[in-house]
Amino acid sequence: VKEVNNFFKSYIGPSSIKTVKVKIDNFYLAITGAVLHLRGDSTVSQPLENERFVFLWNGEVFGGLDVDERKGDTKAVFEFIQKFDDKIFDLNHLMDMFSNIQGPYAFILLDKLEKMLYFGRDFLGRRSLLINEKHYSEEIIISSVGNGIRDFKELPSTGIHSISLSNDISKNFVAYPKELVLNKEVLMDTPSELLWETTVNETLLLLTESMKKRILNIPNIKSDDASVAILFSGGLDCSVIAQLANDIAPLNVTIELLNVAFENPRYLKNIKNGSNDIFNVPDRQSGIESYLTLKKNNPTRNFVFVNVNVPFEDTEKHKRRVLSLMKPCSTVMDMSISLPFWFASRGHGVVKSDDNTFYDYKLKSKVLFSGLGADELLGGYGRHRVQFNLHSWKGLVDEMQRDLSRLNDRNLGRDDRIISDHGREVRYPFLDENLIDYWRQLPVRLKCDPTLVEGLGEKILLRKIAFDKLRLGETSHFKKRAIQFGSKTAKMMNPQEKGTDEINFS
Repeated sequence: VKEVNNFFKSYIGPSSIKTVKVKIDNFYLAITGAVLHLRGDSTVSQPLENERFVFLWNGEVFGGLDVDERKGDTKAVFEFIQKFDDKIFDLNHLMDMFSNIQGPYAFILLDKLEKMLYFGRDFLGRRSLLINEKHYSEEIIISSVGNGIRDFKELPSTGIHSISLSNDISKNFVAYPKELVLNKEVLMDTPSELLWETTVNETLLLLTESMKKRILNIPNIKSDDASVAILFSGGLDCSVIAQLANDIAPLNVTIELLNVAFENPRYLKNIKNGSNDIFNVPDRQSGIESYLTLKKNNPTRNFVFVNVNVPFEDTEKHKRRVLSLMKPCSTVMDMSISLPFWFASRGHGVVKSDDNTFYDYKLKSKVLFSGLGADELLGGYGRHRVQFNLHSWKGLVDEMQRDLSRLNDRNLGRDDRIISDHGREVRYPFLDENLIDYWRQLPVRLKCDPTLVEGLGEKILLRKIAFDKLRLGETSHFKKRAIQFGSKTAKMMNPQEKGTDEINFS
């Protein structure tokens, strides 16, 4: 247990840590919870326990279950489970509750009476949960994080898993009763202005509600030193989130814009813009431009543009740590995406003052916002246009259906492990369940129109909102740029390496 506690303190829980030990037949269980307090008036130490159940929860309830914000969602979920203290309880009862919960979560539940262990993740896989059952008959480990050494694998997020702890050990699984199916209708004629206006207004309403649910429950959001942070490349998606955060958060709230740039030796060799700034990468340039637009449009808001500059030696120093968090993900692509998230969530940067000098800055917010999901749901990737060029509208619809079907396989568990390493949490407004359901039912041409030029046709619905409703100007027409290219983590040393190559740090 001591080893487990030290491991969790190292990786996650700044608010509390607690272990409960239980013996069931031939099984010895050490159940440890490391808590980051983000809901309720006070920290709820975990695991929660009564005579029958032991419960671990890592998540946020944004809908589908009533939550008393004074108590927090951990207690709300456990109170529902406690209704079955003296009743028959099984996977189906859990499914009735968890399939209706909106928001990210992972959980572990021990039923001491029935000698059952239940565990699972939300349908979209927004919280990490790993399992090591290499020596199934002797040892099973289920954890939010691995240590980079043990043979963990990512737990599928398509349902709830169970293990019987009685003498006849057995495993079971029940799939969530959910299937994300795209409306395959194609509007051959250009949508009318009335249809556009209706769709834009309905989307903006749902997106605003999504942001409200994710901002207004942050502890002490009305205090003078309150803040929220945004992973900010200056692109369309994060700029929309930043403007909506401004519109929703109380005026006292500081909005921290985290913009990451890496010193990349290969990039510096080929730089052609004449700049002496080694961190003048594409995301820094677009980030500053969008930041200035936000400042101009919202002069009473305190936006802080945090330059997270990562020297090459810092990347070399911390990459093994990042690899240990990424695992079981272990490709070059995983590393080039994880590095910006790890350094951004660490929150060490510099800020430019009014007199053009820079001062050191440390991130205040425990909650980070990400624009992930918009590209998948609204046809924002270059491959969407490729499929349209190859196979017309059918090719585009089929590609977007594939994106919808594999939303729960987008490595969100990996990103959760990376960001929580610094005691922070990431929230995804574009992955709100109500918004997903609305967008998937729209005809594809109201989301993406590859007959139009780049910077206009992809994610056309979000671009209309950004330009017409949120006054984001030229930001509304920025083209998609992957984080590894914008921040320059791609191919730092080896120009021959491929994104799918396995990393070898020997």
